[in-house]
Amino acid sequence: RTYEGHRDWVYCLQVVGDMLYSGSTDNTVRAWSASSGELLRTYEGHGDTVWCLQVVGDTLFTGLLKDGALRWRAEGGE
Repeated sequence: RTYEGHRDWVYCLQVVGDMLYSGSTDNTVRAWSASSGELLRTYEGHGDTVWCLQVVGDTLFTGLLKDGALRWRAEGGE
């Protein structure tokens, strides 16, 4: 399957159940249905490449290399 939506390189991903999360040099994290390939959500807010991500329970953690920023968002939150 091909997941289309990022505008630049993908650096990290994690699969949790039927959800696939991908972090990119387009400064976003995208959440996909792993089975259908449908883009479900785009997380924005970083000013640089998302180098790492981790989903723990209903919380998405993301990190950047350049500024050392760490962000987290509860699933369903903005």
